[in-house]
Amino acid sequence: MVPFGKRAFFPGYLHHTNELLVLLGSNYYVERSAKQASEILDRRIRWNNTQMERIQRKRDHVIAQQKITNELFAPKKATGGEGKVRMGVFDIGGGQCTEPLSPRI
Repeated sequence: MVPFGKRAFFPGYLHHTNELLVLLGSNYYVERSAKQASEILDRRIRWNNTQMERIQRKRDHVIAQQKITNELFAPKKATGGEGKVRMGVFDIGGGQCTEPLSPRI
């Protein structure tokens, strides 16, 4: 009996049980032994792990840049003195500012 899925069996014989079809890319397949297929998969896993690490480093860099940008352009409360900071623009005149200043675009 030959297994077909988890619960199905049908009568038959298995031939060439050590041969596997391995995808090389662009719909090209080759027959390889189980050991060779395992080596190909190990190389692919190592390559994917290095790509994932590279992308995580880029993501961390972008998050750090975003944090710096948010700190620079976030509205800040006045800490005393004449100048007030609103949306990253200084009001040096010292007068009362009734509405927030917006940066020029």
